[in-house]
Amino acid sequence: MRKLYFLRDNEEDGAVLDALVSLGMDPDDLENPTCPRCGRELLPAHGTGDDFEVVTWCDLSEEEAEFTANVWYLVCGNFSCDYEEQVERVAQPTGAIIFDIGEAQHAFDDETGLISRCPDELLRLLEQLDNMQRLHPNHKLLCFMDEARWRYEQDMVQVRAWLRQIPPGHRIEFRVGGHKMRGSFVVSTDKGLLVQTDGGDLLAVTAGSLECWGPRFFGPDAEVPAGDQPADSHWIKLVTSDYVIVQGYHLKLGDVDRLGRYRVRCWDAVAARTLGLRQVAGGYWEGEYRRAQIAGRYELRRLLRVRGRWVELYGTTDQEDLLAVRTEEEETANVLGLKPARSWGEVGVPPARRSIAFWYGYVRRNQIEEEQELRLYRWPIREAGGAAC
Repeated sequence: MRKLYFLRDNEEDGAVLDALVSLGMDPDDLENPTCPRCGRELLPAHGTGDDFEVVTWCDLSEEEAEFTANVWYLVCGNFSCDYEEQVERVAQPTGAIIFDIGEAQHAFDDETGLISRCPDELLRLLEQLDNMQRLHPNHKLLCFMDEARWRYEQDMVQVRAWLRQIPPGHRIEFRVGGHKMRGSFVVSTDKGLLVQTDGGDLLAVTAGSLECWGPRFFGPDAEVPAGDQPADSHWIKLVTSDYVIVQGYHLKLGDVDRLGRYRVRCWDAVAARTLGLRQVAGGYWEGEYRRAQIAGRYELRRLLRVRGRWVELYGTTDQEDLLAVRTEEEETANVLGLKPARSWGEVGVPPARRSIAFWYGYVRRNQIEEEQELRLYRWPIREAGGAAC
């Protein structure tokens, strides 16, 4: 019986990398296992009998993550293939199949659309799965049918609730069959809606064909359809400055990959030569390190004083002389005329009622009275014996 190890959100201990090295595998070649019969990527499943469940989400639930005594399987993501094998789920990657659930979920949806279909398409999929189940019964198909039915019901509840809120004549936008449409709302029922397009035509649309829609809120706290929103005066290229310290050298952090490797960037020839980084272009080098090789990590923030108030550099703009700044202090925002940026995480709350994450706006370079740099250490804390900089 093969062993199965699920990649964690944080693999910084290097156990997976060690396991791959012991097998002589290049970590960049790591892929989920495929079906030996049809070549489709496999999916994890657990349980027996009526409790059988295929994992199609991008991560394990808390219960699934903690419960290791269950019976686990690998099943084929192809609806018409009945390949299935029992596996032993283990807590250590050595000698095991290393499985990335997030990658599996994306691959499965690319092939089947079970997660991303609109309600009408889910109904057609349910009919297809039901026919397949009658001809060739399989508990995997029952699981897919349950999920498709649940998604259909949830999507229809949401779209019908939205249709009941739209005021007559209100401008709305939605997508059908991958095409974006906009117009003025005329009337609706639970089955669909009638819209007058910008060209003056009346368009009837079924509720189940809607792939996405907006605005989601109406009234004094309403959001405006994206095409009707006044454009921000400038685009903002965000400034990100995360650094790591390796053998005393400060390197720009690009990202931390799914195996816990820290990918770094360097423009210093001496540091690159000392650390053995690979040259990508003239004057530019890259490399990867494990967590254990890194002495410290910090975020470098640039602070600007404008009209006696300190703000953080947020980004650059399409005008070289104009900088985007932000603050979390309301008094500073009022003095400098900054506008609020609302939280994106408060689902179901009208935008105007969401909490303010920070305030932002623009300043000219000649308005800057003083500049400072602030290092925010994530680990180790310098005062606690970490790397001093």
